[in-house]
Amino acid sequence: LHHAQPASWPRNMWRGAMAALIAFELLCAIGVVRVSLQFTWLGLIITAAAGWAIVETVGLGYRKQKGHPLPASIWAIVFFGLAMDASGDILQLYGRFLWWDRAVHVSVSAIACFTLFLVVNAFWIDGFRFAMLMRRGRMKLSLLLAAAGTMALGAVYEIEEYTEDRLFGTNRLGPGVDTADDLFLNLVGVAAAVAIILIHFVLTRKRHVVE
Repeated sequence: LHHAQPASWPRNMWRGAMAALIAFELLCAIGVVRVSLQFTWLGLIITAAAGWAIVETVGLGYRKQKGHPLPASIWAIVFFGLAMDASGDILQLYGRFLWWDRAVHVSVSAIACFTLFLVVNAFWIDGFRFAMLMRRGRMKLSLLLAAAGTMALGAVYEIEEYTEDRLFGTNRLGPGVDTADDLFLNLVGVAAAVAIILIHFVLTRKRHVVE
């Protein structure tokens, strides 16, 4: 029996939302649309483009590996993270509410960790056939790699902020403690994602969160 293919319109809807977000940011960056911004359009464009590229790559690999497309819910949560970052900059919520930056770091890190877990768990980790890496062991290794990868991406993002400030005289990096605070909040988001996946495993005994 063949599994019924889920409708493509929800994924296309979120794909279109990502495209519209990036198009809006590009139009603002070149001055066609004039919107005041707290930080820089370059930072928003890089973040949104990277997020879209990652989910497209994951979606293609997932379809090839599993025979059906990545669930639309994954597209939705990735767009949600990108929209939180963009709205914080465009509506200047980062400056108005201290908790907004923290909420973005926690939620986006959790989303990134979950996405990386899907990547590792679906495409690569089953290549390990050692006796010590049974179903639970492979899941834990997937979680470790996803968590480490997310923290590394968070560090790269902080480096991007520093580089942008040095090149363009902006102030994306914030005060001296901001970078350490951001990295800690990234860790909180990663820990939350790991906890949710582990709880899912305990309740269902299934290593694959998304089938």
